Amino acid sequence: MDVMESEDIRAALATMEADPALITKSVYSANITWVGNRMPFSDAHVAYLKAHPNVSPRQYLANLRMRIKRR
Repeated sequence: MDVMESEDIRAALATMEADPALITKSVYSANITWVGNRMPFSDAHVAYLKAHPNVSPRQYLANLRMRIKRR
């Protein structure tokens, strides 16, 4: 399995958030306690990876980058 440290995942997500060519909006959820029920981009994707341990973080981040690219 492709292992990636939590700090590396957060760093990759922070780099995505800093890139104006990528759409990195917060995510709405009625089940969270964030301000306005909006979870920050990075936290949402870290939570997904924690909930799905069989997903390769490198592959997930590569696919995410392609999905959120502005066209």
